[in-house]
Amino acid sequence: MSKMNPNEKKENASKNENVNNEEATNLQEEQSNAADETAGSDNVSGEVEALQKKYNELNDSHLRLMAEFDNYRKRALEQTDFKEWSSETL
Repeated sequence: MSKMNPNEKKENASKNENVNNEEATNLQEEQSNAADETAGSDNVSGEVEALQKKYNELNDSHLRLMAEFDNYRKRALEQTDFKEWSSETL
């Protein structure tokens, strides 16, 4: 082992401190990014739930409209048949 003079010891200590500070900063940034990603995924899942709800409402409305139209078509057909039947001579 070689002997270090006091200036070299200070330089090495300073370098080690800088490395530790950089590592701490990187760790904080990673934690912040992870928190942002988690918050982002919460926002995305919230948006997905809102869109799913809207889709379900529109789909329900569409199905009801189709059923209503089908009932109208059947009623119109029955009325037409009834008019033909009622106009026949006995």
